[in-house]
Amino acid sequence: MRYWCFVTRPANWQVCRAQRIFGFEYGYAKTLATFMDKGDKAVVYLTQKTGFVATVEISRKGRFDPELARNTKWDRFYPYIAEIVVEREGFVPVSSTVSKGKDGVAVPIATRNTILNDVEFITDSGAGSKGNARWNLFLYPSMMRIPELDYMVISRAIETQARGQLFA
Repeated sequence: MRYWCFVTRPANWQVCRAQRIFGFEYGYAKTLATFMDKGDKAVVYLTQKTGFVATVEISRKGRFDPELARNTKWDRFYPYIAEIVVEREGFVPVSSTVSKGKDGVAVPIATRNTILNDVEFITDSGAGSKGNARWNLFLYPSMMRIPELDYMVISRAIETQARGQLFA
């Protein structure tokens, strides 16, 4: 079993949830065909909302299905499809790594309580030379493989948040 992080926008996630599919562009063909299997698990990260919103299980091996892709209401054409089952939903915010302290100096993420302190696949949670966050570069692709431990940390955070206890 492998663990993944799927990245999409809020409107696309609504389509994914409703149709129980996740779509990928052409560049992911080999990954779906070679590495992703039924039973794999994924966390779902939403851009624009900047947070993890669900855990899913892959219920059928990914496939090329342009006809199904044409019939979705995604904002782009994603002809490679993985069928999913949503296991948990919630919202785990990924706070900006850059905030200003009282003296106007950026406060490092390690001093704040955020999920970024607990995952290893996002290896750079600091600020760039212009003070901008760098962690979001790790959440740019539509799909990436993540360590099992990161999946477990995010999954537990989603479950805890759903019970109203996030970062209690």
